[in-house]
Amino acid sequence: RLYIQHRLVGPLVPSGNTLLDEFLNEWTLKWFTLEIKDITYLDKGGNGTVYKSIIKLESGEPVNVVLKCHNNINENINEFLTEWKYHKDCLYSSAIINLHGFTKISGIDGYMVIMDYA
Repeated sequence: RLYIQHRLVGPLVPSGNTLLDEFLNEWTLKWFTLEIKDITYLDKGGNGTVYKSIIKLESGEPVNVVLKCHNNINENINEFLTEWKYHKDCLYSSAIINLHGFTKISGIDGYMVIMDYA
């Protein structure tokens, strides 16, 4: 099996977008720098494109994840962050999918959300 190897950069290292950096710091989310080893296209809808892959956590444990890339994210960053603020507010509910953080992958335009695959 191939994995996305990731290195935790943390919220103090800039993502390249001031609004996203403020959001990461406020919600103590992670900014990931990813080297893509294996990524599978799942679907494209009205709001964006969804991919599936595997990341290795710091512990070495592999986790199936979804990478969600919103359409026009660079133009609508406030709308994008508001959606994930609401998601983060609900994370203590057992019905909400875990949100690991955000990344930007070369070759794929826009920021991506890293979530558990359900």
